[in-house]
Amino acid sequence: GIGMGMGMGMGMACNPMFMGGMHPMGGMPHQSMGGMDFSNNRMMHSRPVRLNRDDHLVITKHKSIYPTKDELAILLKLAETTERSLKRVSDKFCMKEEPAEENGEKEKKTKKVEADREILGVARVGDLSKGLLLTGDRAVNLVVLCRSKPTVQLLQKITQGVEEDLKTRPESEKKGPIKIEDEELEVHLFLNEGGFCVSLTKEDSDQPYAVMVNLTCTKMRGKEPVKEEKKENEAMEASEEGVKKEEEDKEMEEEKEDEKEEEIEEDPVDMLDKEKCLEALAQLRRAKWFSSVAAGLESCVESIRIFKEISRRVDQWKPLGDWAVELLVERAVSSSRQTLTPSNAILRVIEVVASGVVTDCGTGIKDPCERSVEDVFKHLTPQQKEDFTASTQDMLRKIHYRKIYEILDMEKPKPREPKKRKQTDNAETGDADADASAAGDSKTDETAEKE
Repeated sequence: GIGMGMGMGMGMACNPMFMGGMHPMGGMPHQSMGGMDFSNNRMMHSRPVRLNRDDHLVITKHKSIYPTKDELAILLKLAETTERSLKRVSDKFCMKEEPAEENGEKEKKTKKVEADREILGVARVGDLSKGLLLTGDRAVNLVVLCRSKPTVQLLQKITQGVEEDLKTRPESEKKGPIKIEDEELEVHLFLNEGGFCVSLTKEDSDQPYAVMVNLTCTKMRGKEPVKEEKKENEAMEASEEGVKKEEEDKEMEEEKEDEKEEEIEEDPVDMLDKEKCLEALAQLRRAKWFSSVAAGLESCVESIRIFKEISRRVDQWKPLGDWAVELLVERAVSSSRQTLTPSNAILRVIEVVASGVVTDCGTGIKDPCERSVEDVFKHLTPQQKEDFTASTQDMLRKIHYRKIYEILDMEKPKPREPKKRKQTDNAETGDADADASAAGDSKTDETAEKE
């Protein structure tokens, strides 16, 4: 949805971004989130690119906002602990006792009944699944898929089961470089948010680490309306043409009968907030889309981290939200015909917004994870859109005046000192040149006399 008429200044011819196999955004490995590899799969070109001063500033900024190894390790360990606990709770809920006789004695045996499994799966969403965590982040998100529409009773049951399970964890989970003691874990219930939170409090950390778990179900979204529109259009065309076959009539009748037989599941009385459940489903779709589309683009993930830091610092960017920033950067970077260097990627995103795409008169950007045509900036008011566009136009002027350090909130780089040539070398080369010129003059004089 950005369009092709953005002007010739949108894309600048530049070379690939790899230098000797190291990524120009600092050569740092991408965040490993749940076994997902965010490395680039594109072939590296033989000719390296020369990075300018703005590129080095962007690389330095990216290094400063990238989370440390300890922060990543603690968050990944806490998320893994919560996932394993939910798996054990899910197995526990689908265990049933059945009477059995052995040697004439009645005994009760536990049997796993998969049909009664209420928790179908657990998925990582948000910055945790996309590898977009920044330094200082202390919270990540998980989504639990349920068989039926989640209720308050089910949420309380799962929360209580996780709280009891975390106190009786196996000793194998307590080993490793990052150790989490039972006393450091706490479970909190949030009914208004439609989930619960598992928090970890470390003595050497000012803020606790947290994993927010939300419950949802695919039945919350309902049927796809596109299919119904297709059926109506086909019926109208058939009536206009007057061509109706018996087989088509039978199929249409069978489909109508099947739809009547299907019972529409009613919402439970104590169902969780529907908007929260739908938002959790949207997070699942966005995480899947990001891993398949945006994660492999050069400079995309790194640029998203930088703009996420800007959106937390600049007032005009705060109303955007993480998903709008991610989609904006992906659309701007992917629409370029050339591979972008770090500073050119930042410049391109700012040029896209400065051209007026976000405003009410602009085209907007379609959300690829929704069935209907929805602008990803629809939640912004007209004034917020104008402020956001004006902010990017001011940033664009600063970049062209070589003041990108102001956008990145960095100190002004010191000018490079000119290289001083050695006087001895200059003197020697000067004397040699003088001798050579004198010898040449004498030879020309001798040849002139002979002639």
